Amino acid sequence: MREDVAQFIARNHSDPKREVEDDVARYRGSSQEERLRDLALVCRSATKMLATNPRWAEILRAKEPPHSSYEAIMIRLRKRSPAPPVERPAE
Repeated sequence: MREDVAQFIARNHSDPKREVEDDVARYRGSSQEERLRDLALVCRSATKMLATNPRWAEILRAKEPPHSSYEAIMIRLRKRSPAPPVERPAE
């Protein structure tokens, strides 16, 4: 390997686990309202990006089944942090 490439890799190498932890650190201890606000921002951004794609209708019709591990992961996550009860408006 060229020396300059090896030096670049050494300078820019990072631990993937650390990168993920850095990405989610700001959400630790955040309230449900804060997380919901951020989720709404992500959804708005995705909607704007989708609107610029000429194949948007085709994309929205596409269905992709969840990964085979989805159910087990969701069960484990729900046990760890159950969702608070939802207050329904009076009818």
